[in-house]
Order: sequence, then C-alpha cells, then structure tokens
Amino acid sequence: MYDSNDPDFSLLDLFICFTHCPLLENLVIPISMGDWHFRRCLPDELPPTIGLSHLSHLYLDFSYAVDPCRLFDRLFLPALICLELTMSLGHITDWHHVQTMLANSRPPLQSLILWSVPMTEETLIGCLSYVPTLNELELHGMPCSDRILDSLTVDEAGADGSRYLCPWLETVNFGTTKEDNCDFSPRAMTDMIVSRWRDAKNSGFTRGNTLTLVVCRFKFSRIRSNPEIAQCLNDGLVLTRRTY
Repeated sequence: MYDSNDPDFSLLDLFICFTHCPLLENLVIPISMGDWHFRRCLPDELPPTIGLSHLSHLYLDFSYAVDPCRLFDRLFLPALICLELTMSLGHITDWHHVQTMLANSRPPLQSLILWSVPMTEETLIGCLSYVPTLNELELHGMPCSDRILDSLTVDEAGADGSRYLCPWLETVNFGTTKEDNCDFSPRAMTDMIVSRWRDAKNSGFTRGNTLTLVVCRFKFSRIRSNPEIAQCLNDGLVLTRRTY
C-alpha cells in the first residue's frame, strides 16, 4: 500500500489517507515522522470522528517517538478484522488509545498483534473486553503476568460463558525473545489452558473454539505431566517455547 522508494510518511500523511479514502479496505504503512517534524504536522483541529466503514485490515508501524494518539482517539473502524500495531514510545507507560478506538468501534476483530505497545495489563484486558470475536492474539515486547492468564481463564460460575474474555480464541503468542518477559506461574498457565478446553468440550464447541496453540518463553515442561494438560495435548493442543 505504500511506495518503498519514498518511505518517509508522516502522521499528516496518515491523516490525509484516513480522511480522503473513505472506501479504504486495507492499509499497510510505516510512519517515520510525527508532529515533531517541522513540515508535516497534524492540523491543530481534527474532526471529532474519523470513520472508515470499509477498513478491515490495518497494519501500522510507527518509528521512535511518533505518537498517533490524536488520530486513534477519533477512529471509528466498525469493520476492522485484523489490527497489527508496532510502536516505540519509551517515555509512555500506558498508551490506552487502542482501547479507546476499540470501545468506539466495537469491530468484529479476529486478529490483534501488538509490538511494543506500552500499556498496563489493565488496559490490555480492557482492549480484549471489546473484541469477543478474537481468535488470534500476539503480544511482543509487552511483559505480562498471571493477571493476563487469569483474565483469559474460564470462570465456571459464569454458565453462559460471559464472564471470560475472547471465547473464540484459538492461538496465543506472548513472544519468544528476551524482551518478552512474561512471568507466568504453572498454576495460571494450567488453569487457563484446561478451563478453555473443558469449556469448549462441555459446550460442544457451539459457543467457541478452544485453544490450538500457545507460544511463549514459558517452560511448558513444568506442566506437561499434569493429566489434564496431557489430555489437551493428546487432543491436539500445541505448546511451543521458542527463545531467540
């Protein structure tokens, strides 16, 4: 979607694309210049809503210190299926604007891939609460703890399945590099996996699909001897620990 011979796109270029291409369906673009650039700044006043009702696939790669928060807070993307976002905002610890966009749009999102997007676990959980249709989740360079796994664990007290996130989730990738410091306990990993497999089996797979793949730096050898995990593996679950 972009000319590789002229890769220096700014936030202004992205804004113009969003506002002048209402029938846009797919967008893949690297943004290397933010509002700090003296020539290509966003306007002081932006429309309250930037709507693209046909946009289904959005892949944005923002260079260091480029912050698209003013755009994301206004985006209305009701048809969005796939979102991949790469950022480098070392001075920010909780970039909540993905959550704002998802809350405004309530899209039928199936794939969410985030690279180094700075957000707290609370904000990430908030993002997931707005995308019950999600079946693929990838988080790279975003440290996670048992709180994330607990949020993805089926609460058996909620018989209608409404008390856990992303019931259609099939694949989860928490990253495989040293920057992906996910501190998971055997208890939390076991509970998340087993609960989702048990729920899918009990519902006859009518409400959602179960996990088929979990990828992260977690030492799965610590839980493989668990009889219920062994049964999940026998039924087709794949647990992958790659380190780079």
